[in-house]
Amino acid sequence: MRFALPTLNGRIAPRPTTADKLLLVDPESVGRRVESLPLDDPSLTDLLALLNVHKADVLVCCGIDRSSKREINNCGIETIENVACAEEEAIEAIFENRLQSGYGLCETKENAAAQPPPDAEQRARAFVRGGAVIGDRDCAVFNGRPCNGGLNCPFGDLPRAEETRWSRTMLDAAQDVALQGEPSLCRLSEVVYFCLEMKYRKIGLAFCADLEEPARVAASVLKRFFDVVSVCCKVRGASETPAAGQDHQTASERERSRLCNPLGQAQVLNGSECEFIILVGLCVGADSILTKASQAPATTLFVKDKVLANNPIGAVYSKRYLKEAMRTAPNSSGGPEANGR
Repeated sequence: MRFALPTLNGRIAPRPTTADKLLLVDPESVGRRVESLPLDDPSLTDLLALLNVHKADVLVCCGIDRSSKREINNCGIETIENVACAEEEAIEAIFENRLQSGYGLCETKENAAAQPPPDAEQRARAFVRGGAVIGDRDCAVFNGRPCNGGLNCPFGDLPRAEETRWSRTMLDAAQDVALQGEPSLCRLSEVVYFCLEMKYRKIGLAFCADLEEPARVAASVLKRFFDVVSVCCKVRGASETPAAGQDHQTASERERSRLCNPLGQAQVLNGSECEFIILVGLCVGADSILTKASQAPATTLFVKDKVLANNPIGAVYSKRYLKEAMRTAPNSSGGPEANGR
């Protein structure tokens, strides 16, 4: 049996088509041969052609979408999914006949069986099936979760979080908006309907200066239904000290150099007694500060992504940006740099 391992930077690639190398492993061959093939931005068709030419029986991968998996399986190639580890670990696991779905993300059943029964604290941190711990809690890596089919969650033995009247009312309103027969509402409309369901009167709008125009449009819509208090991220912000030779800044340069002040935004909105806060384009971290400091519940309407036209989910479907995210590492100055460029 021949295994194919798409890898990126020495690890199993997040998706097969983001790999820069394909390893072919023959555990039953003399000398346990491992062959390495370079990949250059392969499509699924390219990858399938390689797998067929080299007579691969099993594709080892991390994440894979259903249509790609179906196409690969239709070619007579099995898949082992949710494998997250270094390529050397995966190869060793193949040679020792212990590679299975979830390898690197959860314990194997054999290892779990050798461990003593989990105590209450362990069960609170792990998936438990039939009394055996099979891995740390990580719903995102498991396909076919029983809860998707209406069955009990593997965490069913955990104590239920205490539900308050406030959380029940908010969840009821959220479900009234989300569980429609047809998905006919955009995110902005959903926010409006939710706030109407909750009978809010005063809404806070905390926005980033970079998204001032979208914030202005959103505010004009919200003002048809609610009192709106809008606060820019630069409110009461201190200016950075200009670098040497840059004392004569233009007005726009001075505005850009003014530091963001999410605590100031929260202070203004709290002082205005806003009942609900809507975030528009705040930077990562600044949004967390404001949300934590806010006395009212908050939601995000628009997010900021300077590369993907404010559509960050696009990175998940882009081979280029997935590779970039995998290669990004902090440099000595604290900024990002792409390794291997």
